[in-house]
Amino acid sequence: MKRYLAMQPPQRMLFATVLISSLMAYQDINWASTLLAKATSSKANSSLVAQNKPSFPTSSFQACNIFAYVIDKDPQGVNVRSGPGVNYKIIGKLPTTTDEASAELVASQRGWVQLGKVESEPNIQLQGNGGWVAASLLGTSTRGYETKSVNIYANATTQSRAVGRIPARTDLKLLGCNGSWAKVEYKGIVGWLAREEQCATRLTTCS
Repeated sequence: MKRYLAMQPPQRMLFATVLISSLMAYQDINWASTLLAKATSSKANSSLVAQNKPSFPTSSFQACNIFAYVIDKDPQGVNVRSGPGVNYKIIGKLPTTTDEASAELVASQRGWVQLGKVESEPNIQLQGNGGWVAASLLGTSTRGYETKSVNIYANATTQSRAVGRIPARTDLKLLGCNGSWAKVEYKGIVGWLAREEQCATRLTTCS
């Protein structure tokens, strides 16, 4: 302070200018450090969010509550995978050598269905619960009521238009599910079959 007071006015002005510039530079460094810290924190948070994301996209996910049986003929069985796609790990098999296996379906996504409880008579629980199977390897059939045929609809509601009629006791390929409705294919016709018209076993007509 004494040195500053001993300075001539021009020297005092120069000293003040240098001091102010130094302080401004120091503030800039702090500001840059703050930005860098925020960027680093944001990047870390983004990585954490990415790690916590589901292992597969859920945009087309549909919850279901129907039953189906295996229609594939591969003697090696039907692959059950950890997710809805062929790139996911095989975690089990569904048998193709018996008509007695029945699978509960709890979800559907892009041509794949998720298995709930899977059983084979007499009350044998099979591997694959919670896994995913290509829907086209499973099937259902129309019930054997007195009516000669049943409607399939454009959407999973009876309020939509009927796109075709299917004879009773007819096997159908499964394409997906939504709620209690089954998306099925019959002779090139694709539509939705109501729960009350489904028969998810080959051993009876469900009539």
